[in-house]
Parts: sequence; structure tokens; C-alpha cells
Amino acid sequence: MSQILVDEHLSRTEVLAPLRTWITAQKIEDLAPDETLKDERILQLLRSQKQPTLVTLDAGFYHKMKRALNSI
Repeated sequence: MSQILVDEHLSRTEVLAPLRTWITAQKIEDLAPDETLKDERILQLLRSQKQPTLVTLDAGFYHKMKRALNSI
């Protein structure tokens, strides 16, 4: 099953709630509620999920993660 993970910059009511009407979705920080999430930790969290899709506004983060995934 695909899972949508929404970054901390996106609204729970405007983005997350509508997504939840048709797919499993949650905020990325809900996976590690007691942590400050740095880029490297977000990559670890994504790898721990089954078929995750991250929704983010940060294009720089996308490119950083793409490079990290390609180096594996």
C-alpha cells in the first residue's frame, strides 16, 4: 500500500485532511514525534516505510534526497 508523508511545512487541515479522504497520509514528524528531524533522519524514516511518497515544498530537499538515493 502506498503511503503519503507530508512535510512539516504543509498544513494539516489544508493538505493532510483532504489526502486522508482517499489514501493513508500522515505528517512526517508523526513517525518520530520526540525528535527534531534533520534531512538525514527524514531519509531514514522514508526508508523504514513501505512504498512512501513524501510531499514537500522544498525542491532543494528533493534534489539532496535524489542524490543520496542514487549513491546507494
